[in-house]
Amino acid sequence: MKLYKKKKRLGTVLRVAALIFILYAMFSVVDQQAQISKKKRELARVNFDLNVQKVKNKELKEILRLASEKNNDYIERIARNMLDLVKQNERVFINVPGD
Repeated sequence: MKLYKKKKRLGTVLRVAALIFILYAMFSVVDQQAQISKKKRELARVNFDLNVQKVKNKELKEILRLASEKNNDYIERIARNMLDLVKQNERVFINVPGD
C-alpha cells in the first residue's frame, strides 16, 4: 500500500509540474507574440519616419543645388565686374578708344 501511495503522489506531482510547465510555455508564447507585434508597429513607424526624412533630404538637396547655382553666378559677376578677374585660359579684349 505504501508503494502505491508513493507512486500516486509522484504521478500527481508530475502532472502538476507538467501543467505548470505547459502554462508557463503558453504564457511565454503569448508574451513573445505581443512583443513581436509591438516591434512590428515600431518598425513600421520608423520606416515611415525614414521615408519622410528621405523626401525632406531630397527637397533640401534641390534647394541647396539651386542656391549654389545662383551663388556661383553672383560670385562670378562680382569677380568680373568689381575685381576684374577672368576665368582660366579666357581671353580679354580691351577696347581702347583711339584719336
